[in-house]
Amino acid sequence: MSDFYIDFDFIEPGYSPENFDFNFGTMVYYSYVLKGNSNNFSSIWVYNNKMYVGSEGYFNVVNLEDNSLYDCYGEVIIGRANEPLDNSAIVDINVS
Repeated sequence: MSDFYIDFDFIEPGYSPENFDFNFGTMVYYSYVLKGNSNNFSSIWVYNNKMYVGSEGYFNVVNLEDNSLYDCYGEVIIGRANEPLDNSAIVDINVS
């Protein structure tokens, strides 16, 4: 799977993008391995054979090589970095 990047500027005052509906194909499958109660994702990155997904209260990392949950963070869930989320409002993520 190749990396992709679409830049939406939701922070700029007055910014109003068109309505975008993305078809992630196998994303339906991945939503079953994600922690959390919502299918409303605030941010998705695909980088280095991992898919990073931010949703209300959770930050998930899916290993695309074996379709497994690699890491997860929440306000009460401590991920691999041994830290929880500061709050549940995930607006954007930056992966590098």
